[in-house]
Amino acid sequence: MGASKPTNPKENLHLKVVSGQGRTDHSPGASHLHRLRNSAVQQRRDMFRVIDSNDEVDDTERGRYLLTQTMQQNEGREPFQKGVDGFEYLMKTGQAVNAKFESIVRNIAISTHGEAILPGIKTEESAQRKLTGEYKDIGPKGLRDIVRGTIVFESLSDLYHAVEKLYGTQGVDVVFVEDRFTAPRGGYSDMKLYFEIPIPGSEGRSFITELQLHVSEMTAAKKEETDLYEQRRDLEVQLKQLQEEGASQD
Repeated sequence: MGASKPTNPKENLHLKVVSGQGRTDHSPGASHLHRLRNSAVQQRRDMFRVIDSNDEVDDTERGRYLLTQTMQQNEGREPFQKGVDGFEYLMKTGQAVNAKFESIVRNIAISTHGEAILPGIKTEESAQRKLTGEYKDIGPKGLRDIVRGTIVFESLSDLYHAVEKLYGTQGVDVVFVEDRFTAPRGGYSDMKLYFEIPIPGSEGRSFITELQLHVSEMTAAKKEETDLYEQRRDLEVQLKQLQEEGASQD
């Protein structure tokens, strides 16, 4: 069964856009991030105006609209894996659905000018670290990124076009969205979509997978910002060492 989506994206116009706020950072990397975040927010606002004026809605606008629908429907309710029978079952099921997941991601990337990055399923060691850390009280059902992948795009328009393609993929059900373009966390913006795909050989059971969407300019800006942070951190360490040496000589 495909992802649930409205038959007429001109309906339900009471949509909210949340813009992230944070401390002022004038570094070159931060200026790139700020500009891209503002672009994402503005594109959302423009899309809402198009819908409200009953103009034609294209694929990228529909993708942004569908995202907002999902975020509103699932606000504050993060999904968990269903019917999980222990850690080993989770890893085994991840292996079973990974080929289908990778096929979906590759097809979307090809049709939307994106670059697919598919690292394979999460290693048991990495998954166990999460279980003993952030999912200690939740257990294996909290692991939604056993099967994961990334698509990198040159533009936000291509990214939102890919979102529309994902929602229209047969057998895919998008259950949760983290849109950090319109609601950034920290200094970096990206998007995570969690969607269910059928488990082969099961009777109507599905498995949650994670797809990250990035914009290449944002990735480059993040690397530049990270490099500047590391240089600043190294200088602070050197300064502290010099101060300690000076204090010991007094």
